[in-house]
Amino acid sequence: MKRVMSNNLKMFDITLRDGLQSLKQVVPLEKKKELANFIYNTYHPSAMEIGSIVSHKHVPQMDNSIEVYNYCVEQKFNTDLFMLTPNMYALKMAKKEGIKNFSFITSVSNEFQLKNTNKTLDETKAELREMVKLLDSDDKVKIYISCINECPIAGKISDTDIAMELYYYVYNSFEIHQLCLSDTCGTLDLYSFNEIIKQIRGSINIKRISLHLHKNATNTDTPLIIETAKLFGINSFDVSAISNMGGCAMTIDPKKNLPPNLHYSDVDEDYECFKDSL
Repeated sequence: MKRVMSNNLKMFDITLRDGLQSLKQVVPLEKKKELANFIYNTYHPSAMEIGSIVSHKHVPQMDNSIEVYNYCVEQKFNTDLFMLTPNMYALKMAKKEGIKNFSFITSVSNEFQLKNTNKTLDETKAELREMVKLLDSDDKVKIYISCINECPIAGKISDTDIAMELYYYVYNSFEIHQLCLSDTCGTLDLYSFNEIIKQIRGSINIKRISLHLHKNATNTDTPLIIETAKLFGINSFDVSAISNMGGCAMTIDPKKNLPPNLHYSDVDEDYECFKDSL
């Protein structure tokens, strides 16, 4: 049974990428295909991030992302299929495979960016400027801006510094369809969220903003942020079909519990009946 999204909410499913990459055990290709079918046929998301093109050495979980993508195409999934391409090499490879929708990554923390991509923020911006030149007019791009509120390496980042980084992508004519604010540590509070949105909402169509939140047991503001975002007019949320899974294993101490992704039901209670139905 397919779900019809209520209240114009757009669910961007990240189970196959951000969800699975946090697992130590590599999921076999056939299991990923089964999971893709389950996600599509149960939740019918507005978009699915199928995987990422990255080094097998660093993220073996993503090694067969192109095969999973091709399977979803063959199954005629009627939704936007995205691939995370963290650099120029990955984007060129994805383009050769006929992929049309891409996720790029950056952050508001130089320390995080160096650990995650081995590039500074300035180097990342320079590469992104070249990457967008490769895009066709009908390609879609989502860019993750990580460390909204806090960097797992450098600590708390001021709301003003965050807004200044966001302004860069608003004012430099990047061909980006969606600017995704990513609360990497799951510590974003309602006050900071309000301040950040208030500073940028006059400069960008709020419908281009999406949220990638993580659940942190010590942060009770996350449900309030979700509802406040809806009031601001933000209607796109990153979600996972599997509860209590996800998080940035590349940059957060693996000895600590990773703050998991939002489940569909965290954004819209109509999905509660499907929670943990795998």
